[in-house]
Amino acid sequence: VYQSSSASAVAADAWGCETASATSKYVAAVHTDSNGVITVTAQGTGDTANIDGKFLTLIPTDASGTALAYSGTAVQVGGWKCGGTGTTIALKFLPGSCRG
Repeated sequence: VYQSSSASAVAADAWGCETASATSKYVAAVHTDSNGVITVTAQGTGDTANIDGKFLTLIPTDASGTALAYSGTAVQVGGWKCGGTGTTIALKFLPGSCRG
């Protein structure tokens, strides 16, 4: 949507990848906000204190790593920041690519 949409605004959970139900053994739900930030709810690890029910975020960025804010103008997504603001799973439990 960032690259081709002409919509002036996109509502939360309206990007097309969301689901309120489990999609795999380890994913309980997938939600988005109006800027395209993806929030995944973890499940199925057996670690309810540190992982299950906690969140992992994927934040769309430009090529320089700055978080994008959707404004209705087509913008190329240059990358994704994994484990950013909104992530509640402890750093030590995230994949290596999400640790910084």
